[in-house]
Amino acid sequence: MTASARALAAALASALLALAAGCAPTASRAPVVERSSGAADTAAPTAPGRYVVRKQDTLYSIAWRHNLDYQALAAANRIEPPYTIYPGDELQLAARPASPIGRRSQQAVPAARQAREREARRRTSRRASAPSARPLRRPAVASPSVPAPVEEAAPQANPAVPSPATPKPPAKPKPTATPRRPTAPALPPATSGWRPPVAAKPTRRFGGASKGYDYALPPATMVRAAAPGEVVYAGPGLGGFRHLVIVKASERYLVAYGINVPPKLKEGETVAMGATVAEIGSGGAAAGRFHFEIRDRGKPVDPGPLLGGA
Repeated sequence: MTASARALAAALASALLALAAGCAPTASRAPVVERSSGAADTAAPTAPGRYVVRKQDTLYSIAWRHNLDYQALAAANRIEPPYTIYPGDELQLAARPASPIGRRSQQAVPAARQAREREARRRTSRRASAPSARPLRRPAVASPSVPAPVEEAAPQANPAVPSPATPKPPAKPKPTATPRRPTAPALPPATSGWRPPVAAKPTRRFGGASKGYDYALPPATMVRAAAPGEVVYAGPGLGGFRHLVIVKASERYLVAYGINVPPKLKEGETVAMGATVAEIGSGGAAAGRFHFEIRDRGKPVDPGPLLGGA
């Protein structure tokens, strides 16, 4: 082979090798991000219009904090009475479209909550299916017939012998009236049945930025329940107050007492009108601060007309 032929063959071989290398498939590699197994993920912030239930929260306190009607909040999240919620539940604060009446959608309920509810339903089903103990009925036994007593003939009176006078029976004492037990106080009507919580004039009344009445009370002042009802929240306070007590006076009204002293009431208790909510102690001006508020279906209202202009 001549030199020119060898050069041509070498060039052709080089071209073939280059062509083969260009046609070979290449592997595409995605970027790899190493994550330490011990590193914790950053929790995503709660979406606007939603709230994650925390310890000591109740549906009433969440509605109060966000100026909502507790019934509307329950309906928006398909929560039925007695409005039980658990830490970790995520609630929607805005109203949602109307939906069939029932429980909340399973997608919105955490797995732990679903397990608790399934267990509660199983217990209820077992109690309902258990045979109820009924008292045995004894067969009726015919009582032996007793012959009627034979009446003896009354002796005839002798007209010559006077009969003794028949004594009159003693007069029966008149029955004494049984004292009636006092009945429990009823829930207040819409416009009456309220009393001022303290015998003092408020330092700040309703209106503007004030949603209720503010007081500056001396030590040993008793804060009384303005209306009877049920304590639906007793826990950390709002707006600079250490404690907050919310009483459900009716399906319409909620009453709140913001105080800086420990309350005398506990969540779930039934409260009579005038019951002691708290006793102001000695601790300076902060201990004497007291905030009173009434809400009508979630909306703050002026307590004055309900309290008789107090």
